[in-house]
Amino acid sequence: MEDRYNDIRKEIEALEEAMDKAWKTPEGIREFLGKHYCADTIDIHGSGWSYTPEESIQMACTQATYELLPDVIHSAQKNEHIKVLSESFVIVVRFHEIYFAVPNPQDLARKAGTLTMDINALSANRSDQKEPLGPGPGEMLWPNPYRARTTRIWMKMEGNWKLVLSQRTWVGKRGRPLLRAPADVSNM
Repeated sequence: MEDRYNDIRKEIEALEEAMDKAWKTPEGIREFLGKHYCADTIDIHGSGWSYTPEESIQMACTQATYELLPDVIHSAQKNEHIKVLSESFVIVVRFHEIYFAVPNPQDLARKAGTLTMDINALSANRSDQKEPLGPGPGEMLWPNPYRARTTRIWMKMEGNWKLVLSQRTWVGKRGRPLLRAPADVSNM
């Protein structure tokens, strides 16, 4: 049985790697997710927002076409755990860490001609701004670095591996309550 579980682990590793590669183009996304999402896949992003398979595919395809995404200067996946629970049920947990290049605002202003506060350059820059729109309702820009832990559940259905759940949780600083010493403990 252990040999069979090792083979399954290798199949899932290959699927995870193929998914990472597919994520670079809309065609790759549609092909991979179209094949490996099931009709009721649950996809919960780091924001906590839940997406249908169609919404996830559409959003991933849209993001793959963005021209102005920040440059990635470091990306790593760490602490991957693949737990084979049966011949048709596998859980994958892994940690992602991405650092984006932060452009020097003075260089950006110089390139746009706005460094010297030239009114014509400022007006022109505002009218044909090519930067992506800011966050929409309920959205925020990605943190830098972006750190998240992803849990995926793969299930074999009719001989094919399907992604039934993908949940990402942003990893940030841990919160704790503010601790204060009581002013007068004799009244307690």
